[in-house]
Amino acid sequence: MQRCFFLFLQVSLFVSIFVPMIAVTESLKEKHMTLKESKKEKTNIDYILYLKFKSSIGNFDFKGRFQKILYAISGNSVEILYQFSKKDCSPGNIGEFEEIQKIKGVGTFLDILSLSTEIMTSCDYDGYNFKVDKELRKEFYNNKDLNLRTFLPKLPPNLNHLSYDAFPAVIDESSRDTHNPDTIELFRYLLECFEKYDFKDSKILSLLNYWRKGLLLEHFGFYEESFLNFYKIIEYFTGRNSFSLSMTDDEKINILNEVFVRKFGINHNEGLAKIILEIMEIRNNWDVAHSKIKKTNNIENRNLFFNITVHDNIWQYNDFIKEISRFFILRHLNFTNLQLINDGGLFHLDFAEKNNDNLS
Repeated sequence: MQRCFFLFLQVSLFVSIFVPMIAVTESLKEKHMTLKESKKEKTNIDYILYLKFKSSIGNFDFKGRFQKILYAISGNSVEILYQFSKKDCSPGNIGEFEEIQKIKGVGTFLDILSLSTEIMTSCDYDGYNFKVDKELRKEFYNNKDLNLRTFLPKLPPNLNHLSYDAFPAVIDESSRDTHNPDTIELFRYLLECFEKYDFKDSKILSLLNYWRKGLLLEHFGFYEESFLNFYKIIEYFTGRNSFSLSMTDDEKINILNEVFVRKFGINHNEGLAKIILEIMEIRNNWDVAHSKIKKTNNIENRNLFFNITVHDNIWQYNDFIKEISRFFILRHLNFTNLQLINDGGLFHLDFAEKNNDNLS
């Protein structure tokens, strides 16, 4: 009897001490899991950033998608919706235009926009930041029929307002670009193709940025600096900055023609090769954005301060190099149905099947 009593006491003691401890342990585990899930939710909070940029004014309207961006182009503005997680980019860190461009995908979109349409965006912007739930995030990614205009009204009240005013403004609001139907068709085609394009080559991303900078510098009137940005693209694809002085023009043209065939699938084109040789001549012998005290013995009547303006038709060559560098990028990206057309002395891009007399 006494032995049973002691056994009963031991069991009671075990229950009174260890059972509560097990309960506490389970409670702590539950709290830990809840905290863990809570942290996970906080680190994966999703936002949508809305930005509106002033743009060069024209008659081209378009709504599309590029990577994590929905965008709309209207007469005088470009609007974007960009989805991101807080772990990717904090909304509080967004400020100057340079920071906007660093957001993954946004800078590339602005580059693609310029390359496809020559639309320039101002450094000024106005925008809002929205916190979104899983359903909105899912719709943003999976609804292929979605566009910026249909999605924007679905967003909840904004968290904060964002804006930036830059000086000088890039956009000249007194000028307007009126595009013909063929040009608008080309713009739409390029933007629709780029919706599905996956950029894996970082060098091409750099070249796209050089092209947009060249366009902006030309717009501001910095033609020499603009020329240099476009020239970097020519230099990259041709693989050279100059030729040996001992080489004949025919030998140089043959080398460039081999590049055209190998890299772009272009048949031998003497006219295009000659223009590139003239562009190299300007770059190397006309002090483009170089020190103006450099001696160049083979040029007469040289102006030490504004030497580039002495060259015949120098601004026409700036147009040449802009369109050729653009054409090279697009051909490299497998737009093989586009050609560079010589139209009254100037170049423009168009669909190959429309033209019989073309440059390349």
